[in-house]
Amino acid sequence: MGDERSAKESQLGECTAPTGDLHEGLSLALAHVEAALVHARAGEWEAAGERDRQCRAQVEALVGNAGNLDPEPLADGLSAIRERYRELLTLAETERDRLADDVRQSVKGRVGTRAYEENR
Repeated sequence: MGDERSAKESQLGECTAPTGDLHEGLSLALAHVEAALVHARAGEWEAAGERDRQCRAQVEALVGNAGNLDPEPLADGLSAIRERYRELLTLAETERDRLADDVRQSVKGRVGTRAYEENR
């Protein structure tokens, strides 16, 4: 997993500024969402969030320049990005549910402890 993350990070460099060029912009946006997926799978949610922000900035740059771009490749590229985001969303929802279960168990434990201490 670390090798996959390192490969994605080296592809993107430290931080890549958004571009309005169609092919480069779509490639960058897709690379950002792929890197977000790698981070999410590793439980690195802050890094995943940063890659999400970078992807969104890239998509905004493309959409802002959409009048000058070929609409069919743009739509196809955005569809590919959307599909990867669905996977990212599934991972985020799974993590949210896991955290909610942890909180419920913690609350249940505190209630049980309190009841035990009151009835000692």
